[in-house]
Amino acid sequence: MEIRRQYLPLIPAIFSFIAWILTFVLLFAGKGPGVLDEYPILTLNTSRIGDNLIANLQSSTKPQDPLASLINNLTQPLTSTAQPAINNATDSLTSKLGIQDFYAFYVLDYCEGKYVPSPTAPNAKMKITKCSSRKEFYHFDPEKALQKSLDESGLPVSLDQLDLGEEIKEGFNLIKFAFTAILVLFVLTILSTFGTLVVSGIWCTNWGDDRRSIIIAETVLSSLAFGLLFLASLVGSIMSIKGSSVLNSLGKSISLSADKGSRVLGVAWTATVFMLFVVLMASGAWLEKRRRSKKIFEIYPYRGDKGNDTFWTGSAYGDRVGIVGNDVLAMEFRDDQRWRKNERQRQ
Repeated sequence: MEIRRQYLPLIPAIFSFIAWILTFVLLFAGKGPGVLDEYPILTLNTSRIGDNLIANLQSSTKPQDPLASLINNLTQPLTSTAQPAINNATDSLTSKLGIQDFYAFYVLDYCEGKYVPSPTAPNAKMKITKCSSRKEFYHFDPEKALQKSLDESGLPVSLDQLDLGEEIKEGFNLIKFAFTAILVLFVLTILSTFGTLVVSGIWCTNWGDDRRSIIIAETVLSSLAFGLLFLASLVGSIMSIKGSSVLNSLGKSISLSADKGSRVLGVAWTATVFMLFVVLMASGAWLEKRRRSKKIFEIYPYRGDKGNDTFWTGSAYGDRVGIVGNDVLAMEFRDDQRWRKNERQRQ
């Protein structure tokens, strides 16, 4: 029993450390090409932008009379043969416009790159070519990133000409606000989780074992870390899921799509669950401490072999000094605490 109680604080210490590391992964993902770049919160897919123009063109030139339909049936094998070339031309459309295939948004910055081997290839993978600087992480602006790519292409093309409406621009502003909130919450979470980790380490030592103040500090800090991490995960989930859905709906007219960050959401909620376990264990230890401190105990007199000594013994679970009459009982700090007193008989 004593050994089990001694090593029990190791569990919240380990869980706090895991949650702390996972929070660092969430905060510093995407700091450069190859640095945890598989954990974006939101990915803006621009590889198919403009596809709707080709579709509308094909729809507007569809033959309507029987003779034209007959000619279309005769030329169908030729158009089928030419379809791969059309797809290749579509794949290179964004390259000609100077737009990257995707923009992946993280907590501190955003990165851009290409799909390899091509956007239409099955199981295409993201290849990040450039990430924003550290100073730009709070200036998250997808609209500016798209326009910058268009300007670098040298073509007189603007977002308005691509029919990127005001609704999408407003959606970008909301996303920027959500990223700022997530950043603040993650920073506060790292600080509070580190405090929980330190207190957990002290709790594991002999000095912090069974001390009321250490258990209370562990409960307060772990509850704060859990609350902040829960809010960060909730805001990130709403922004990632709802934001991608809204962008997909609004960007459908220009073939602009967005993908939610399933991996990063899984890491965030995993860290939240770990901190929840720490809160439950710390709260349980605090409640057990209160229960033991209020337990009523008895002192049993026992006269030793030496006629002039009286030993008072008994079991107690409190952390107060007991007083019986005018005599003070000294407490030994052990799991199975013993109260004793030596009183010399008056001569």
